[in-house]
Amino acid sequence: MYKILKMPFKLGDILIEPNNTVIEQIVRDDLQNQNTFAHHVLTKFLNCIPGTTYLSVDINNKRAINFYYKMSMSKISSFISNNDRKKKFIFMHKKTFI
Repeated sequence: MYKILKMPFKLGDILIEPNNTVIEQIVRDDLQNQNTFAHHVLTKFLNCIPGTTYLSVDINNKRAINFYYKMSMSKISSFISNNDRKKKFIFMHKKTFI
């Protein structure tokens, strides 16, 4: 699930401007399958979605964190979630045009 922002949105201490994207949830059915399908799908998504993409992830989710680094995303901040009171990292993917 994702949303393309129409109004400014605060994620932790980061203020995300309109026309950027926030990924709210990424779901993968078969965690045992070690293929590149998730990488391929997220690459296509990041290339097609407008603006910079942001997401947050639980600091204990090492598998997801490693995946985001492999996807050339940058960890830009951390915060304590108001929903579950857990510490989360904020990752960002900024489009680069050559």
